[in-house]
Amino acid sequence: MHFFFDESGDFGIPRDDVGPRRAGIVAALVIPDHVAPELERKYRDFSSTLEANERVKGEPKGSRLCYRHKKQFAELLGRFIYRIALAPFTFDLSSLEGDHATPNARSAEAIREWIPKMEHEEPKKRLELLARQFERLSANQAHRLYSLANGFREAIWAAVSFFATGPNESSRDKLHFKVDRVHTQPNNREEQVFSGLIGAWLYAWSEIIPLQLVAEIHTPDLLIFKKYGKDGHLNLNPMLVGNIQFVDSADSWGVQIADISAAIIGDAVRHPAQYRSVMPFVKLMRACPYATSRGPGLLVADKTDAEVLKWYEPLRKALAVDRKRFYS
Repeated sequence: MHFFFDESGDFGIPRDDVGPRRAGIVAALVIPDHVAPELERKYRDFSSTLEANERVKGEPKGSRLCYRHKKQFAELLGRFIYRIALAPFTFDLSSLEGDHATPNARSAEAIREWIPKMEHEEPKKRLELLARQFERLSANQAHRLYSLANGFREAIWAAVSFFATGPNESSRDKLHFKVDRVHTQPNNREEQVFSGLIGAWLYAWSEIIPLQLVAEIHTPDLLIFKKYGKDGHLNLNPMLVGNIQFVDSADSWGVQIADISAAIIGDAVRHPAQYRSVMPFVKLMRACPYATSRGPGLLVADKTDAEVLKWYEPLRKALAVDRKRFYS
């Protein structure tokens, strides 16, 4: 099974309240093995129609697409409803304050709290190195990695919930997680920190909000439980070990699809009341299994802040109208 990830936005905290809300977006794409060849072929057919100014060094870029091509791309992906899953994560940055705005020190402290629990010296050294590396990240980098980790959580949830049985089951034999490389240097600090923390993040989140399984569907004889199950639960870490790659988007059609998806979502988040921003978003989200109440996979610091939620409300309403029209 293939998992592709890309982002939109610089994940920086805005310096004032002027202008649209600032949010970081991660688009996660889940594609079963047997669907991948068809989607790749149709995406390459689509990308061959793009103009030179919609590319960077020959590579299609979501931020460069014209309105017509954004809509065509969204319609293309939306036609793969039930066969793939688009799982977006939108992190509202405008509402972050204090330690939430600059989480490095607090996160490093949380990592160090695990050091005394380690029995051997080598794991203790690795945790201390990880804490120091996290402290040295910028706040933007910390927010980006947190958002990417949430993208992983959403993608794995979608894969387990919707693609565990039938023709999708064999896709579990090998998992591929491909992430757009932000920095040109391989194995840079961000990649090291993310690879070291993603397992712990997913474990902690699963303790708070367990992965919802359906007994009648997620039976012990499924390949996913044979490979990753233990005592009736799924162990997420073996899914990740050795399977995460940071790649150049120019070399990955799936990451390019994630890039264009993230750009469309980002445009809608910045301009939730503009038709030309919302229309491609609505069509794109037909490939997303979320309930419409979740909009673009939104996370805000204060879920009771009516002013913040009001900004995103047009997107939720547009999705609800389209979903009702689509299924009626």
